[in-house]
Amino acid sequence: MSDTTIVTVTLDGAPAEITIRKPTTGALRGLRLGPVLELDVSALIRLVPRISTPALTEDQVEALDVVEFTQLGAAVPGFFDPKRTG
Repeated sequence: MSDTTIVTVTLDGAPAEITIRKPTTGALRGLRLGPVLELDVSALIRLVPRISTPALTEDQVEALDVVEFTQLGAAVPGFFDPKRTG
């Protein structure tokens, strides 16, 4: 498995490919792992801007359609799976 996942979302009315990277320890600073792994909305709103390319702002993450937000968030827990190799 790769250390990145690509998700297509709509930004400013146009499709955009967003790459979600495996978080580093620094990207997780100030966040609790439990809420991140449980796909807690507030935790993901803080984390996604730190691990996305192009970098999304927290406001952009908050404005995403719920389906697109779920797709971005669903990419995160897989990076913590010890069976996943990169």
